[in-house]
Order: sequence, then C-alpha cells, then structure tokens
Amino acid sequence: DISKKLGKKVEFKHYGDGVEIDKAMIEGLTDPLMHIIRNSLDHGLETPDIRKASGKEEVGSIIISAEQANGQMIITIEDDGKGIDAERVAQKALDNGLIDENQYNTMNNNEKAMLVFGAGVSTAKEITDISGRGVGMDVVKTNIQKLGGAIKLDTELGKGTIITIMLPLTLAILDGLDIAVGDQKYILPLSSIVESYKNNVRHQKTKKEKKSRRKKQNQTKK
Repeated sequence: DISKKLGKKVEFKHYGDGVEIDKAMIEGLTDPLMHIIRNSLDHGLETPDIRKASGKEEVGSIIISAEQANGQMIITIEDDGKGIDAERVAQKALDNGLIDENQYNTMNNNEKAMLVFGAGVSTAKEITDISGRGVGMDVVKTNIQKLGGAIKLDTELGKGTIITIMLPLTLAILDGLDIAVGDQKYILPLSSIVESYKNNVRHQKTKKEKKSRRKKQNQTKK
C-alpha cells in the first residue's frame, strides 16, 4: 500500500524467520524496524523512471534478514536505492551544532552518514505520514540502545544502504552491577551507569578510629 502511494515498485524479501528471540525484545524492535523500512521506501528507493534512467531495475528491493552469531541477534535491513547523501547529513549536523568544522573535515563518508542518527538531523524536505512523520532516526538509535544493542550504517550514493542492528538474544541476559542499599539488593544495568566509585573501607575505618580517639581525648580532659 505504501509503495503504491509513493508510486514506487518494491520487492520485499525476508530471511531468518525461524530465528528465536525474546518476546520483550520483539516488542521493543517493532517501532524501530518499521521506521527503518518506511524510511527505505520513502527516502531510499527511487521511482521506476529514475531507477530506469540510472540503469537499475524498475522494481526496487528491500531485504531484511536475521541471524544468531557470537551470542547476538544480528538484523540487517538492506535496500538498493539511492543511498544516503553523507555530505548533506554532515552539513545538517554541523548547522545544528552536533559537530564542529574540524570534525566535519576529518570524518570519512560512513562516519558522516552515521550522523543521521543524531538528534534533529533529518534531511527530509517535508514531514510526511509515511517515514519519519517528524521523528528523526535518533529515536531509532535510542530505542535500540535501550534494548542493550547497537546500530551501524553502510551506504553508497546510487547503490543503496545497509543498516545493521546487533542485539543480545534476550533482555534477561544483560550485564549488570550488583549493589546493596541497607539490607536491600539491586542490579543496575551497566548501560545505565555513567560512573562508579570504589568504596574504600580501610579509609572509612581510619576516619572512624580518629574520631573515636578524639572523643576519648576530650573525655579525658574533662
């Protein structure tokens, strides 16, 4: 329905349907995946006449695949569209203050393209009800990170884009820090910890001993 509305022809392929994944993970993945696929349709794939003029098949291709490797779930979304204009993305990020001139000049093509996941970096000329709907790809990255995953992007102008999502197999298997508050114990996800300090028990004992000695000295003087 979306492809017809956009006047585009697309063949959707999917692989890895038998791969098992945590139910909670699926619920968290639904919106990011839909956002990426809609983006591929709206901004990635060209119309049949433009594809034909550039020597491509009139029917575009979007491939989504899933596999388990090295204890991770790896999902890729690939299209054979026009790719992402990395220079345009980087310029938008520069205008928004996300990077400075020095960073802009030293970044390679893929690093500039990855800036599309930055807050407010949308190259869409107008908001539509199909892809971003006014929401940038930064929301996709944030949602993936909440699941304990990471996302990377490879793109080439005129050739297409590949987005790779790497996730733990289940939300139940996440690295955490065991802490105690009073007689209560908790586990904090490592991804939520910015900084931690080692409790110096010996130092605390020394301070208590000094206070105790001072108290005894004061009592003796009295």
